[in-house]
Amino acid sequence: MTPFASRTFSVSSVFILLAIWRGRIHARGVWPGALYLITTGLLVAALTLQSHLGGMMSFGGGKEPSPSQDAMPASPSIDSCHRIPC
Repeated sequence: MTPFASRTFSVSSVFILLAIWRGRIHARGVWPGALYLITTGLLVAALTLQSHLGGMMSFGGGKEPSPSQDAMPASPSIDSCHRIPC
């Protein structure tokens, strides 16, 4: 398992612990406290960042690949046709 995959698994698996924590809060019949809300916010931010980094790795950050030397040469422009007698 790559380091990226293990971090993704770790961050996403913490949501199970968060669900258990929330279930215990709900069973007591009280509203979630500030610590729970801050932890949830940080976990969502970490998962969002991890997803963004995974997308950058998968799709290359939206940059077009550089043209290779084997690419077809550009077609002549219209102006070059006017200079050559047809």
